[in-house]
Amino acid sequence: MRLVVFLSYILYCFYIGVLLIFLPWTPLWDANGIVARLPSLQPVMFSGVVRGSVSGLGGLLFLMGVIDAWRFIRFGQAPEPPSA
Repeated sequence: MRLVVFLSYILYCFYIGVLLIFLPWTPLWDANGIVARLPSLQPVMFSGVVRGSVSGLGGLLFLMGVIDAWRFIRFGQAPEPPSA
């Protein structure tokens, strides 16, 4: 069971990481429903700083997935969950 949860976490990191890296630079980002309802957010959401920050967050998430996958391949077992 722990292995399934760990592999799901790795896939989540990869998928969401890639999504956040590329999404801010697509037309889908510009057609956002929240921005359409709140026009005052347009200058903020369309700025390069916000787009770059979201892409950077996606890059970090993807990197976390790569590091954890590498550890799993190298050591052959899923890490122990933190104890309370």
